[in-house]
Amino acid sequence: MSRWNSVPLKDNPEYSWIFHIKKGDILEAPNGLLRIVRRVSHGRRTTVWFSIRRCSWTTRCYTLYGGNDLKQMGYKPTGKNWPLDSEFDRRVEEEFDRTGNASNCTFHCCDIMGVA
Repeated sequence: MSRWNSVPLKDNPEYSWIFHIKKGDILEAPNGLLRIVRRVSHGRRTTVWFSIRRCSWTTRCYTLYGGNDLKQMGYKPTGKNWPLDSEFDRRVEEEFDRTGNASNCTFHCCDIMGVA
């Protein structure tokens, strides 16, 4: 283990919340920005999906962060959860399962940029 990461994320009580993130949880960035977790995977690594904040070269409408990304960026849990049950939420969810290149996307970053 390097001197830069002396305590594994899973063993640090300050960040144990990362391993309990659920779909719909609202996380807060250090600048006060609130973001809704649109999908989460807890495997060997925790990965969360957010709707994208600005257009990207990938044109995808989402972005992925790992647990260490959340820690390094200073995200914190709010203890609140948002029901993801609208037509918009369904369309974003469908994009997560599209494979291949960006030409397979039907819902693009410019369609949703700035939406939590």
